[in-house]
Amino acid sequence: MADRIDTPDPAARTRYGTIFDGADPYCGAPLTTTGAAPAGLAARILRGMRSWARDAAITLAVAYVLGWFALTLGVAGMNRATWRPPHLIGIAEKSLLAEPVRQFMVARDVAITPMTAGLAFESLQPESRGAGVFERRAPAARVSAPWQHLPPLDKALFAGVRSSTWWGPPSLGLIAAVPKGFSAKEREVLRLIGTAPLWRTYDLVAAAPRVDLVGGRFLPPFGADATYWNMPILRFAATKELAYAGVSRAAWHLSEGRQDSAEAALRAVVSFGFAMHDNAATSIEQLIGNVITGIGRGGLEELFAVTKDPRGPALAAAIAAAPRAPLPALLQDLSLSDRDAQRRALIQAVGSPALGRGVRYQALEGLRWSSCGNLRELVVGPNPETRSAFETARRDLARFPSEVAVVDLIQGGGIGDPAALGLSSESSALMRLADVAGRIYVNPRLSTCALAGWESRVIQ
Repeated sequence: MADRIDTPDPAARTRYGTIFDGADPYCGAPLTTTGAAPAGLAARILRGMRSWARDAAITLAVAYVLGWFALTLGVAGMNRATWRPPHLIGIAEKSLLAEPVRQFMVARDVAITPMTAGLAFESLQPESRGAGVFERRAPAARVSAPWQHLPPLDKALFAGVRSSTWWGPPSLGLIAAVPKGFSAKEREVLRLIGTAPLWRTYDLVAAAPRVDLVGGRFLPPFGADATYWNMPILRFAATKELAYAGVSRAAWHLSEGRQDSAEAALRAVVSFGFAMHDNAATSIEQLIGNVITGIGRGGLEELFAVTKDPRGPALAAAIAAAPRAPLPALLQDLSLSDRDAQRRALIQAVGSPALGRGVRYQALEGLRWSSCGNLRELVVGPNPETRSAFETARRDLARFPSEVAVVDLIQGGGIGDPAALGLSSESSALMRLADVAGRIYVNPRLSTCALAGWESRVIQ
């Protein structure tokens, strides 16, 4: 992406002349004196300005070095939550465990564009509770679920199946209970869920080859105070609820004797989960995708068991054989004292498709923090290897303009408004002090590094 070059404003050139072009500043003729008092006053003013400039430079230099020293001590003691996040490793491993289920995805429809799928996905989400500094893209219409407007389900219904956390019947054990039959009221519940109009939109997302999850929700470029930290995340419970409902949809078809339709409904749940996993821009989106794929997989396993389908044992064997250690060996026994190794590990993670897109974006965020505690990089910015990793991410990781905007956000987004991060009062106060220092030095890295140290509880 080419850099924008601002051309001089003709009006400014006319007004300021050669000073605008970088010529020597205006210097008039030497002052002529008519008495001792004016000359002495001018000399004192000049000496005072020089003294102030010298003292200010010394003060700023000392403060900068002390600030760097404090950040270095803090960052050097950061725990693995920054450099080798355990939850990211778990998400990556769960992604590999889900791979054997990929064979049960629905057929891809190449006519569905990424933005169409992204807008459809957004229309399935509840009304936004506010996006802060991110401008939301409002869908033409939100698709509401009919059960969301009904009173709680009678606890006597589906009593033989384990309870769940959403309005309808639980997903676990529901398909297996179909051969036993359902009461008239239970069948009415399943019919209400299984025939809901929202499945048309749900199936569109499931069949999309690619989904622009970011572009379907937000309007890039992002605001000046936007950061990767405060980008609104998807609604976990609401998105997972649709997967539970998808299993009920399959149970409805199976109870009506439509085995193929039941399998298609479960395949849609699996595909919806992979649509999130394969197009995630955050680790939480990848995690939600893994969970949804697991819900669909559970339904398929029950369906195969009920129908005596031989694909059931084959799927179980494939899952048992899936690798459990997808991360590069460099990430396994990483020494916190070897900062260069930490940086190499993060760069390797950003370029590792096996980890999943959400984890790779999160590793890119970790790479940004890797400049903290290094005096040279704190002053002049990341080293060439780090900058190259970001350029590679723009080319190979990001696929849409919205995802390029996310990479730019990770690399350059400063902490413009600490209050927007939702930090505690102590964290907010520290961030405001760091923000003032960053403005004095014209270096936003001070505030971001202070945040990294504070959130890791090493400079508190």
